[in-house]
Amino acid sequence: MNAQEGAGAFAIGRPTIKAARVRYLDLGGLILTVVTVLAAVIWAFPLYWAIITTLKPEYEVVEPGVRLWPRDLTFDAYIHVLVNTKIGIWYLNSLVTSGAVTIMSPSWAPPAATRSRSSAFPAGPCFTG
Repeated sequence: MNAQEGAGAFAIGRPTIKAARVRYLDLGGLILTVVTVLAAVIWAFPLYWAIITTLKPEYEVVEPGVRLWPRDLTFDAYIHVLVNTKIGIWYLNSLVTSGAVTIMSPSWAPPAATRSRSSAFPAGPCFTG
């Protein structure tokens, strides 16, 4: 017996045609999927609109009517912001402010919680039961 005959002996008991899987249309699942996709499009549209508006020249932004894609694609708004404003300083200011708030907030929470639990705190019984 060679290798092919040995493999053929094992294949005799197996069906050669796989049974077709029947899938039924789940109407509830289809409706839920369509509603979810519509909600996602409605949620994402303002983000799309904001990005596309930054890529339009000024005369296209202020003209009447709605265009979903700019006629003249331009990066002038980005160049203007990077060259003619102090966006680096503004970004650094936001970074310092958010970092300071992140560091200071956990240090203020325990004393405030302890104070609110004390009986000398006028509103203590209202919050503590």
